[in-house]
Amino acid sequence: QEAKKLYALILKNDPNHFRALNNFLTLIGKESPEEAINQFKRLEAAEPRLGLIPAQIGMVYAQIGELKKSLKYLNKALQLDPKNL
Repeated sequence: QEAKKLYALILKNDPNHFRALNNFLTLIGKESPEEAINQFKRLEAAEPRLGLIPAQIGMVYAQIGELKKSLKYLNKALQLDPKNL
């Protein structure tokens, strides 16, 4: 819990902090997929051009069996950042 709070604070101040973003997304996604999706969508609103965020949203949707939504977000991530996905 403490790690999640720390990462959320870091990301509030610097949405592009890659290490904090990656660790935060990983922690949230494993514990509570629905919470993760909500958090990812907030991050996506703040950084709509960062392909990592829709990729993570897509992975969480896949984890809970929402494959149509998963493909939608994974395709979006691919369009935003085709070299890194």
